[in-house]
Amino acid sequence: MKKVLFLLGLLGLSQAMLDMKGMTFVGDRYCPEVSFTDPLALESLQNLRNTGTNYIALVVTEYQDHTDSTEIYPIYENFIKTNYYTHKTETIEGIKIMVQKAHEFKMKVMLKPHIDLSKEPNYDFVWRGDIGGFNSEEDWTKWFDSYEKMIVKYAKLSEELKVEMLCISTELIAVSHRT
Repeated sequence: MKKVLFLLGLLGLSQAMLDMKGMTFVGDRYCPEVSFTDPLALESLQNLRNTGTNYIALVVTEYQDHTDSTEIYPIYENFIKTNYYTHKTETIEGIKIMVQKAHEFKMKVMLKPHIDLSKEPNYDFVWRGDIGGFNSEEDWTKWFDSYEKMIVKYAKLSEELKVEMLCISTELIAVSHRT
């Protein structure tokens, strides 16, 4: 066993990572009828804890219109409904409640902001990994400025709430060559 742990240590894995029993916890567009402030969400979190989960990835989604749009924005009201999703963003209040409750349940939290496409008609073929089809440096700069504003908001919130991890740049494949 010591040899296995030593080898895992060489790979950069710690005992804490091996003890991580994590699940993704989402609301937003995946469960638009239940916000994080709803008692059903808290019940769901408790049920998740009862499975032995000790870490959650708390997903919050913001949006941009299309892959080449340069503005990222939350949708707190006037939700955009499509055949498959209801595009909405969980409120800051809801995130705070869910993180506090997770910590009460002795669960650690990774806050995981996503960007999705709110007005993309071809969602079967286009997704967040395609964001970045910009034609000019000016558009790249505008997009990164918007992304920075969004991610800093969640970084500050993570710090305030003592979130254990903040996930950045989720699935932004076409953007990654620019970083």
